[in-house]
Amino acid sequence: MNVAGMLEEKGIKLDYLVNNAGVGVDLSDEIPTAELMKISFDTNTIGTVLFTEALLPFINKGGHIVFLSTAMALIRNVGPSAPAYRMSKASINVYAVMLSERLASEDIRVTPLHPGWVQTRMGGETAPVTIADSVNGIYKAILENKETGKFWNVDIAATEAY
Repeated sequence: MNVAGMLEEKGIKLDYLVNNAGVGVDLSDEIPTAELMKISFDTNTIGTVLFTEALLPFINKGGHIVFLSTAMALIRNVGPSAPAYRMSKASINVYAVMLSERLASEDIRVTPLHPGWVQTRMGGETAPVTIADSVNGIYKAILENKETGKFWNVDIAATEAY
């Protein structure tokens, strides 16, 4: 059974949806390939968008949808590396803004956010942010950010321009 079916069967509604999908298969590459673009977009964008759309009927008024993205996807931070990762996460940022406009009348906030450069398998051991600190920052963003469609950066605990 899929998640939407389970929510419907059990009559469950959601206050929060945190989309944490992410793969970085080309972080050290500079030249995009069809294979790595497909992997990145399938996980980071297409799957995330379709999952979110399937769950929209179950989000309560006043709810909050969060997308873990990356500051690497902001135009001012574009560099030569990780082309598929950056582009797929930039797509999520655009979708988040579009969705925030669609859901504004339903009082559902939408926030793409940068969780920091975190000590995970993808971020590596030398990343400056611990998992605990990142989770605390994400939690703070969910509770404190009252804006919708704005990019939240956990590193500075505030929204910033795309």
